[in-house]
Amino acid sequence: MAYRRRTSTLDDLLKVAMKMPLWANLLIAGGSFVTLRYYGGSELPTMGVVQTGHLAESIGFYILRLAAFIGQFVIPPIFLLGGVLGWIQRTIRARKFRSISRSSQPGVLIRDLAWDQFEQMVGEALRRQGYSVNETAKGADGGIDLELRRGGELFLVQCKQWRAEKVSVQVVRELYGVMSARGAAGGFVVTSGVFTKDAWKFAKGTSVRLIDGNRLIEWFGQVPAGEQNPTTISGTSAAVLGDVTAVPGGNQELDGDQAMLMEKAKQLCPRCGGGMTPRFSRSNNQGISNNVFLGCLNFPACRGTRTLVD
Repeated sequence: MAYRRRTSTLDDLLKVAMKMPLWANLLIAGGSFVTLRYYGGSELPTMGVVQTGHLAESIGFYILRLAAFIGQFVIPPIFLLGGVLGWIQRTIRARKFRSISRSSQPGVLIRDLAWDQFEQMVGEALRRQGYSVNETAKGADGGIDLELRRGGELFLVQCKQWRAEKVSVQVVRELYGVMSARGAAGGFVVTSGVFTKDAWKFAKGTSVRLIDGNRLIEWFGQVPAGEQNPTTISGTSAAVLGDVTAVPGGNQELDGDQAMLMEKAKQLCPRCGGGMTPRFSRSNNQGISNNVFLGCLNFPACRGTRTLVD
């Protein structure tokens, strides 16, 4: 478990400034400079003549003036720097999010993200859903990764960028325990991979939402109108549904299983995140459940498949 290093007060102040909009930082920087200049002056303050019986008071006043004098050259630049860095950071995140949303293979790009980038992109997706997002300082997989606020309610998020294994029920239990202790209204466990059956079973009926790789790709597809690439989520879903009745491999009827195929076709490719379409297997001809599967629309570049029976 990795933890971020302990930070100083100035580091914490810079982080606070980076979370605020640029206009707010400019306002605070200007206001703090005027106030500190008024009390600290433009020249280094001196003690002056100390009256008898007022030594402690004079020393205290001098320290305050000295702090104000120094502060006018420290506090405003921190807010200016934080405002600019925060604006740059938000711009980069938004562009990264859009590049994934517009990609023909968003699943691949998501799985290639480092754990900290993964948390940032999940946070960006949640911001676009109306949440106020605060990134915690507990490090990679060190507990709660994101704290959300919406409508005065608290939501907790645990991000798992695990490529090689499924997210177990233990992770869901831990989040649920923290939610109960902190009085959170709900929570999310987000992964680029999949969850175990026990994890799904435990989360059912609770306020914990499990977001696997397929659902996460759908989040990335929720971009403003006019920005979405036809090959992203909405486009592929429409293409898949439109192709269900014309299954590659011949004019074969789907009979009563057509509804099941249409529902399954809404799923996304587990390898590249692209759309999927029903295909006929050449191995047998024993019925829909046996000879029809879902194949990636990007075939042969991607050979991802899904069965019709979980």
